[in-house]
Amino acid sequence: MKNLKKLTILHSNDMHGDFLAEQIDERLVGGGSLLSGYVNKVRREEKNVIYLMRTKERMEKSAARHKIQSNMAKRVLLYGIRKEYSLKELPAIGKGIYGKPYFPEYPEICFNYSHADAGILCGIAETPLGVDIERLIHPTERLIRAVCHENEKKMLLAIEDPAVQIATLAKPFEKNDEIFDPNKVKVVFSANHTALYFSRNPIPYCRGVEREDWLAKTPFYKHVGMYAYRPQILKAVTSIPQGILEQAESLEQLRWLENGYTIAVSITNHESIGIDTPEDLRKLKDKN
Repeated sequence: MKNLKKLTILHSNDMHGDFLAEQIDERLVGGGSLLSGYVNKVRREEKNVIYLMRTKERMEKSAARHKIQSNMAKRVLLYGIRKEYSLKELPAIGKGIYGKPYFPEYPEICFNYSHADAGILCGIAETPLGVDIERLIHPTERLIRAVCHENEKKMLLAIEDPAVQIATLAKPFEKNDEIFDPNKVKVVFSANHTALYFSRNPIPYCRGVEREDWLAKTPFYKHVGMYAYRPQILKAVTSIPQGILEQAESLEQLRWLENGYTIAVSITNHESIGIDTPEDLRKLKDKN
């Protein structure tokens, strides 16, 4: 568990209700001063603190927007249960131990809903379900460095470059025999670290060198199958049909190269575990 990092998140959505001023002996006690004291206490005692704080005005606007969105979500839910269960009115909604909504009068109807900004998502089923919808935000470099794994940092920071459409990772090979394993995908890239080609065969080919000396002759890089995409690029690449290169090597990233997309390659030394064959699974079990 050495790659885990403890984070303390101070979020005004979670905290403001706990720090409302109370009237005691005709005086208001708490409020902003109590909240300020708590934040300072956390600063002293915790590391890796992330602040997601809002002003009182923003919190009031957020609360009003939340109420409107919640009412809209319930209207969507009513539409669904009318259609599926022929109920004319929305039953009273209760909340379970973790805040999950349910119908006390109709426990057999399982549902959930979520809302964010202009988006509303509602699900109805015969078994318990969860749904969630969130607004996409552009992460700041500070947030990326605070919460992401080293490999995730490399890809997200690489895709900050407007010229980069897709980002991925590569790790130097350490064993010569692994270069010739077709289940370990190789990648070669340009001087500015954009992918030139991916292959199950050893690339580059070391002409005039004995196989056992290839790794000593030149570095080889194993592709780590993690990607970061821009949203519009992800939508575009999923609609592209397979090309000749992908059909030959059975590697989806070749479809993107064949269609002119730029893939940035960052180097990592972190060893990831991929389960692609029964042998990979056996090795993982042996390690544990």
